[in-house]
Amino acid sequence: MALIEWEEDMGIGVPLIDDQHRELVDLINNIDEASRRNVRHAEMSDYIKTLYHYIMVHFQDEEALMDPKTYPEYYMQVHQHLAFSQRIMEFYKDFIDGSQVDMSEILTFIATWFRKHTTGLDRTLIPHLHSKDCG
Repeated sequence: MALIEWEEDMGIGVPLIDDQHRELVDLINNIDEASRRNVRHAEMSDYIKTLYHYIMVHFQDEEALMDPKTYPEYYMQVHQHLAFSQRIMEFYKDFIDGSQVDMSEILTFIATWFRKHTTGLDRTLIPHLHSKDCG
C-alpha cells in the first residue's frame, strides 16, 4: 500500500504544477518502498537526493508563477517552501553522515506536510493563477 495517494484536491489546475505534484507523490512512495525493502545506504541516498532536487525545481517553478504584488500568500508560500526544503536537507545530511534516522518518522513528516500544503495553502493559488491565465 502506498504511503500517499494522489488526490484530485492536490492539484491546482495548472498542468505543470499538477504533474509535478503527481511526480512528488511517486518520489515519496519510491522512498517509502525502498525503505521497506531495506535497500543499501547508497541507493537510499540517491532516492532522497532525487526527492530533494525535484522539490527544489518544483518550488522554483511554483514560485515563478506567483506575483508577490497580487498574491497575498506569496511570502507564506516562500516561507513554507524554504522551511520544508531545509528540513529535507537536514534529514539528507543526517542520513549521509550516518546519524540515526527514523525513516518512518521522516516519511510520515514528508507525506503529511505535502498533503497539508497541497490541499491547504496551494489551493489559495487557484484564483491567483487562473486570473493570470496559467491554467
